[in-house]
Amino acid sequence: MNRKTILPLFIIITIILCSILPFSNAVDANISSKSFFLRNIICIKGIDEVPLLFVSTSNGSLFAIKKGNEIRKISLNKYGNIRKMDYIKTSKLLVAGTSNGYLLFIDPYMLKVVDAVKIFDGEIYLLDATNNGRYVVFAARKSITVSGRKVTAETLIVYDLERRVVTFLRDWNSNDKLAKVFKLQISSDDKYLIVETLDSFCEFCEILDAKTEIYELETMDKIYSKSLGLAVSMDIWDSLKVISIRRWLRAGSYITEVHLILVSNGKVEEKELTFNFNSKIVKFVGANKFALFLVNSVNNRIGYLYSLSGQKLKDIKGDNVAVVSSYNNSIILTSSSRIYCYDYNMRLLWSAFIENAEIGTPIFANCYASGEYAYVAFSNRIVIFTRKLKYLLTIALTDTDNKPIQKATVLIINDKGSKVAEGQTDQYGYFNTYLKNGIYKILLSAYGYTNKTFEIELKEDVILHFSLEKVDIIKPVNEIFVKILNEKGENIEAWLTISDLEGELLYKVLVPSSGLTLSLADGRYNFTAWAEKYYTTSKLVELPGASNEVTLLLKLKKYNLTICIVNATIDYANIRVLNLEGYTELFKQINSSEHCVMFTNIPSGMYKIKISSGGFYNETIKVRLDKDQNCSIALEKIVQATGDHE
Repeated sequence: MNRKTILPLFIIITIILCSILPFSNAVDANISSKSFFLRNIICIKGIDEVPLLFVSTSNGSLFAIKKGNEIRKISLNKYGNIRKMDYIKTSKLLVAGTSNGYLLFIDPYMLKVVDAVKIFDGEIYLLDATNNGRYVVFAARKSITVSGRKVTAETLIVYDLERRVVTFLRDWNSNDKLAKVFKLQISSDDKYLIVETLDSFCEFCEILDAKTEIYELETMDKIYSKSLGLAVSMDIWDSLKVISIRRWLRAGSYITEVHLILVSNGKVEEKELTFNFNSKIVKFVGANKFALFLVNSVNNRIGYLYSLSGQKLKDIKGDNVAVVSSYNNSIILTSSSRIYCYDYNMRLLWSAFIENAEIGTPIFANCYASGEYAYVAFSNRIVIFTRKLKYLLTIALTDTDNKPIQKATVLIINDKGSKVAEGQTDQYGYFNTYLKNGIYKILLSAYGYTNKTFEIELKEDVILHFSLEKVDIIKPVNEIFVKILNEKGENIEAWLTISDLEGELLYKVLVPSSGLTLSLADGRYNFTAWAEKYYTTSKLVELPGASNEVTLLLKLKKYNLTICIVNATIDYANIRVLNLEGYTELFKQINSSEHCVMFTNIPSGMYKIKISSGGFYNETIKVRLDKDQNCSIALEKIVQATGDHE
């Protein structure tokens, strides 16, 4: 074969390989792992805010694995084993459903059950909670007799976590009969509930008659219901795209039927796609793509990537995957021997081998604690992977005589132009910070030295040595005391820059609330002060002056807050706005002819809004006021419902 033949052949092979998405052999060296042996794992939940992984086992135990290596057991007493759990960020509580019909509320910081509600006389086996902490939706089951036959009946329940009452219940005795609940999930914006149900106890009927149903969660109005058959796999994207797959046997082989449901402004659109292969998992890969994973690999291909229109984008090649999960704009693929993390462009971010991979097939896998940890769970074992996400950057700053420069300002900017770290060198000329791997600009400045900027690529712990050259300056003769006040006359901590009239920066320092003494030569200077939540202020200072003290006043940023009452006919409403950082409480009342009220010139900060009105439940929300805000709040009429507390 001559060179003229080889080159076109090489190009053709390259083009073919570019259309195939292989599992890379690259393994992240900054990942370590540890195994825990726990019998009969049935449920797992990782927490993002704290490095905690909760693992439930069939013997009624709940284990908390902290930082990937420390394990604690939480006593569940009479509650039974936990079948399903979810984490509510707003209340910082883990909510769990048990085999004995309890809803448990677990504090992940205290590692204890802080509340329990006996909600059902049977097993809670499916559960999902809203991100705003308002509702938890679950499915529970128990035995009943229907037409002289004992059957396992399942119930769909919506529970209001603020009022601690059941607001919706659907079972066999409802007008809209319910026999089985196969799947249950809330959309990420808390607007919709998606369930897969069956309304009869007919054996094997779910294969053809199982319904996919969508509710508006706030009202529990059903906006979609269709008998599509029991889905092999289902996934949801935002608000709202639902994708599901079913397998049908045709002419001796299986085909995959993909069903897409798109909800926009209350309108529902549907689309069906058919593929001539046997799939077991479907997953959204971003908003406009989905992946299908095969039951068995074909020519080393384990799946395919498609657009929502059905156009094939890539082949997925590698080991057969057992678990596919989504996590923070990434896809986690897990085989029996390895875990992989891809971004939504299906580029490999990291991977790791599973130790003792021959032990079995994974049943759960995902990441938690902002991606610092990942887990792969088997029936009797869980492997925790610890990823090093941040690296220690140490800057050692000296002058040209190799003497440390103290109190030099260090500013670090990422490749997007955002400030990621700022501070001053210590008495030894050192500055330390932890940063993710990436490219950064380091800006160094110190009074009496030339400013310098450096660019680095951070990919490991590193100590960087820099030096600054001295400049000839007039020896300072004025010792001045600088303090920065708020509108109340209180000393506050704030940043200060001092420049000469030509714009040359002489100082950039953090002035503590106790004030700061600086040295400056005779002359005229621009003093500029700023702090979070305050407007920047500047002042022209001439030295020597009548006083050796310079005071700058910072004014709080202020905004308007408009609150509107919607979906309720009210006689009046009392509205209280409480600043959570110590400012006074504000109060206004609106009557039946009004719907909105405005609070003007409110200082920036976190606020709690409390609304009360006769005949309606009180509402409380929190808002961060960093711009003019409009808040719409719906008041609910008081209803009677039950839920026994323990």
